[in-house]
Amino acid sequence: MTLRKNTDYSTEHGAKALTNYKYPMPDNCIRTEYNMKLNVILEAIIGAATIVGTAVLAPILRSRSSRWGATDEEVRLAIPGDMLVPQPQSQLTMGVTVGATATVV
Repeated sequence: MTLRKNTDYSTEHGAKALTNYKYPMPDNCIRTEYNMKLNVILEAIIGAATIVGTAVLAPILRSRSSRWGATDEEVRLAIPGDMLVPQPQSQLTMGVTVGATATVV
């Protein structure tokens, strides 16, 4: 592999190749301006899809994970410290089922 700068393949391959100044490229690898623009467009589409997917899925996943392992009854129960914040913006109740009696635990 060689690091090449200012290489013009237009006479050899019919298209002007843009070289990458930071990373070495194999001798048989030619990046055309079209390929670079296509990569930028694809990266923008993937980025936009990630943002939209996060915005859509976050409320759904948050509602499921905010009561992980807790039953409906456990979510409704008042627990110590609830009176410190009368109207919280969010509420998390997590539960674990232990296969033993309280005296054993």
